[in-house]
Amino acid sequence: MKTTWENDRQLTEFLQKVSMGDCTRWLGNFLLPREEMLESTDAHSLCYVITVNPKARPGQQRCDVQGHVDDKRILHCDCSFTQISFFDPLGREVDAIDNWAEQTDMLRDVVDTLIQQVAEMKHSTSKDPLSLQGRMCCQRGASGGTHGSWQFSFGGQIGLLFDPDTRKWTEVHPGASWLKTTWENDRQLTEFLRKVSVGDCTRWLGSFLLPREEMLESTARPPTTSGPVPFKATATMPMPWTILLLLTSSVLLVMQGEPF
Repeated sequence: MKTTWENDRQLTEFLQKVSMGDCTRWLGNFLLPREEMLESTDAHSLCYVITVNPKARPGQQRCDVQGHVDDKRILHCDCSFTQISFFDPLGREVDAIDNWAEQTDMLRDVVDTLIQQVAEMKHSTSKDPLSLQGRMCCQRGASGGTHGSWQFSFGGQIGLLFDPDTRKWTEVHPGASWLKTTWENDRQLTEFLRKVSVGDCTRWLGSFLLPREEMLESTARPPTTSGPVPFKATATMPMPWTILLLLTSSVLLVMQGEPF
């Protein structure tokens, strides 16, 4: 039968067309809904805002820490980290997040760093130190690319920007020029801010988004059917069934007319 079939040019071209043309196109049609759901055009971000207020009055918090995934709050605490409120953006139990401890350890380091910077600012200027707010964000675009950023505000005004990808400091407010010079020459501070934003933050954002992506993937997965699929005879038979019947008929004819 091999000799007969390999000499049948029409059959060979038909099988090639079906397997390399039609079948590939049908596979794409099956996968298209799944890919459209997984390739969401939405970008996502994880941001932490740490505010240090050296002039806090009695009863006011000297330090405040908040975290958000997109526009949903995930964390809130003060400098002591003794009372921390966790919120899951997907509505899961907070215990389901297995990296809370790692995040709070990192935030403690960030808080300590900012408090130290406020203390150094106090020694470097005769003026009363202003409140310092550091806003760290990491974003993941629709294409999957990631980017980190830092924004520092003094007394409620944005003063400095830090791009961890390029390690570049940008002065936004003229009054922050001396601090820009100080911080950009502090290699240890620069590397710490870079590690936290493009390393830790990006990894945690992926952890928060993973359950969402798993839900999208399970939703996009074609449903499984139990039992035989009913066959309905029509004048225009679907192409896959037509091919199956043609191949079955060819095999039966060959088996009846020529032994192996």
